[in-house]
Amino acid sequence: MPHHRGSPSANEILYHVAGSKPKIRVILDAGAQIVELENDEAAWFWLGLVLDDDIRAATFFNAAEDLCVVERDGTTELFLTSSYATNTAACIVFLDQAHTRGTDLRLPNHYRAAVALGPGLTKDKLAQACMRMRQLGKGQAVVFLVSAEIRRSITRLCDISESSEIKVADVLYWAVCETWRELERLVPLWATHGVRHQRQQLLWDKADTGSEYNLEPQTAAQFVESESQTLRERYHPSQEQTRPTLAGESTNVDAALDAKSAELAQIQERCLEFGIDSLIFAQAHLALFSLDEIFNSDKGPSSTLVLTCVLWHSRPWRLVLVCRHREAAEDRLPR
Repeated sequence: MPHHRGSPSANEILYHVAGSKPKIRVILDAGAQIVELENDEAAWFWLGLVLDDDIRAATFFNAAEDLCVVERDGTTELFLTSSYATNTAACIVFLDQAHTRGTDLRLPNHYRAAVALGPGLTKDKLAQACMRMRQLGKGQAVVFLVSAEIRRSITRLCDISESSEIKVADVLYWAVCETWRELERLVPLWATHGVRHQRQQLLWDKADTGSEYNLEPQTAAQFVESESQTLRERYHPSQEQTRPTLAGESTNVDAALDAKSAELAQIQERCLEFGIDSLIFAQAHLALFSLDEIFNSDKGPSSTLVLTCVLWHSRPWRLVLVCRHREAAEDRLPR
């Protein structure tokens, strides 16, 4: 189970894979570790490092989501119309994170794949990546590429020394724990969906005439939700509660939800298990969750995102988001 000191670059990972024994013919980047290079660049660079004469091309998904092959001279063509569609033994395969699920390639039974682990990799994503090797355990095999960061995470979790060899069982245990953390992060989203369902159920009950549903325009309009929000609407704390709470507190928007107090109490009970005592805080958690996705997305060099989260002693916590972009002016939030 190879591992790297520090955070390896894409080139370092490809050099390591090319020099591995037994030989690795497939890279499954389940943990999104090769991000500096485009798929075609990574595939061609890796192909140049593989000196075996029997390997003549590299398979990858291009920017248009087409499965392609690139030969040693740089010639690129669609995989399905190439001669390699029936001769995958002459190819190495590079699959980025997005395509480690749902891709079906018939690979030789002796092929060995390197699965790159990364932060937040859940057991389902790991299993999906490994199952790109359809004959896994019947000739095909996988090896895990572990960065120093992930290695420390695994050794701490499994209570083993950093010099100890990491076993497959340790990786699986780590992936299960990452899954638990991911599910815990999604509790606010679950709570929000639960309250939304209760609100909409009241509308359906109101429209139910027994034999059919009679949705008046005024009732139907209450199902409509905004597709987008301004920075002010999304992150600025309101001076009064405008969202339903889980504790059955009265609100100025959804007083009718009192009829669903039992269901809301169940949602609240589950949220309390995860340290979230109302939908006000659930929405705050969701705001941070959304920002985490923003920071982890590719915004390019023309964007700058700055987040400051301040906990005040005398008032609820406030979020200040400053966004500068070519297509967006700065949005200033009032105190």
